[in-house]
Amino acid sequence: MASKYPVCVTLAMINDGPCEVMCVQFSIDGAVIAVGYANGNIRIYNPDTGQCLHSLSDDDTQKRRLPVTSIRFPPYPDDAKSEHKNIVQASYASGVVKFWHFTSQKCLHTINEGRQTLSVALNPLGTKFVTVGADPKINVYDIETKSQVATLHPSDSHDVMNGHRARVFAAQYHPNQSHVFITGGWDDTVQIWDFNSGEKIKDVPQDHLHGSLIYTAQWLGRDCIVCGGCDQNMARIIDRGTLNTVGQLVDLPQGVYCLDNDGSLNKPRVAIGASKRVYVVKMEKTQ
Repeated sequence: MASKYPVCVTLAMINDGPCEVMCVQFSIDGAVIAVGYANGNIRIYNPDTGQCLHSLSDDDTQKRRLPVTSIRFPPYPDDAKSEHKNIVQASYASGVVKFWHFTSQKCLHTINEGRQTLSVALNPLGTKFVTVGADPKINVYDIETKSQVATLHPSDSHDVMNGHRARVFAAQYHPNQSHVFITGGWDDTVQIWDFNSGEKIKDVPQDHLHGSLIYTAQWLGRDCIVCGGCDQNMARIIDRGTLNTVGQLVDLPQGVYCLDNDGSLNKPRVAIGASKRVYVVKMEKTQ
């Protein structure tokens, strides 16, 4: 019998943010959570207490005051030094990608893409990352040198769909294959890419029959999916086997546009962003 994860415990509510929450991300070890705001500020919180531990901004982000569009914690080896563990990567609508050492609150490196950058994704080895944004191009970078090593883009022929034709707003690497990633664009396509060949592997077929009010979703352990949207301003947990709702958080102050879980298979925590708040809840299995 598949295990269920009803929402049963609210650990913390983070409500001291300066403006709307744009993105949330647990650290790899689940010790902290990073929250990106619409004014370009990033805050690091204790997910169990909601205490703000660090605030990340510099002259650049304070001057532009444009939204944080995505946050990632680069993976690191087990024997890594502490200064290599406390790194967070973020993309901004201003077109920059920044690497922060969050315990010292210092920006270590800035990449200026010259476009609105909407998402960044790291491969599971932590050796490469891709950025997507306000044009069809997918930029690939080496994480150690921070240099751009490739650009993936469509051909000139509009009769062949071998790349995006409009801005690209989402990217995610395969969890077990460091050369495969998926992207989603405003051209109504989801595309799977192989970096080794530099070619698109396939398209995910469009569904023209059903609309969706879901803005964010993730796998939750082995048995469930957690998702959020604007229907009743709800975050919902769905059993993958039965497709039944087994837990939900409703009537939030605004639609749910971002969420993340800590990756734990036993009593996972989920951070849910809505309006200026982040709700951190713990799931527990039913008997």
